[in-house]
Order: sequence, then C-alpha cells, then structure tokens
Amino acid sequence: EKSQQAHGICGYQHCGPGIGKNRQPQAGNAGNGGDKKYRLIEMFGTFSGRLNRKRYFGRSLLLGAATAVIYIVGILIIGICSVLSNTLAAMVAVFLAVLMMVMVMLVHISLGARRCHDLDKSGWLYIAVMIPFLGALVALYLLFAKGTEGNNKYGEDISETEGW
Repeated sequence: EKSQQAHGICGYQHCGPGIGKNRQPQAGNAGNGGDKKYRLIEMFGTFSGRLNRKRYFGRSLLLGAATAVIYIVGILIIGICSVLSNTLAAMVAVFLAVLMMVMVMLVHISLGARRCHDLDKSGWLYIAVMIPFLGALVALYLLFAKGTEGNNKYGEDISETEGW
C-alpha cells in the first residue's frame, strides 16, 4: 500500500503521485505506459488545460527541432524535383510543406494557449505573440513567468518537477 502511495496507482515511478482528489486517470494510461497516440495528442494537440514553464520550453524545443529537420528534408526534395524538372512532384512537395506549416502553427498555438492558462490568462493572449516587438515581450513573459500556484479556472496545478 505504501508503494502505491509513493509511486502512483500502478506502483511504478512513472505514474506520479496517483489519483488525487480531483485527478482522474487518463484513458489508456493505467500502468502500461499508455497509448502513445493518445499521449502525443495530449501533449501537442489540445487547447484545454495548463502547461508549466518546463513543459512549455521543452515541448517548444522538441517541436522546433523536429520542424527544422522536416523543413530541411522538404527543401531538399523540392530542390531535387526542380533540378529534375518534375513539376508535379515539386508542386506536391510544396503543398505538403504548406500543410506541415499549418499543422506546426496550430501545435504552437496549442502550447501557447495552455501556457497562458497556467498563468490564469485567456489563451487568446497568445495572439499578441504575432505583433511585432510586443510579441517578443509576450513570448519572454510566457517563457519565464511562474504559473499560478494551486488550481485556477483552467485546471489543476501542474508540478514543475513532473516530466515533459
């Protein structure tokens, strides 16, 4: 019993502190590592909930690195198609690149909105990041400001010590 209290529901460290007063188990996450697809959607594809500084910074870095690799590969493919005079393949590659940019933008907005929620602000504040000069200040605020202690109207407090 003490093992479950110290290490979560399943008795292992990765489950965290267990199910607290308001904390509910997540679908597919009962001791077997959870469903990876569900976990990725939870990490990058939702606009609800909160995201602390550590997770915001880490996930933004991860997303930026993956985006850079994908864009470099895309540019190489477009360049090769252009050299080979394969217009159709180049057009498909450009379409896929634009689609990828839209998806990445939505994920960044998701991360930013949840970071605003951690500061007890509306997710709409993240739109200010797109305004020249002011955007840099808002981005720095989101990166360095300490989140609301305890629960707020956007969800439960997320510990700074938990994983990404």
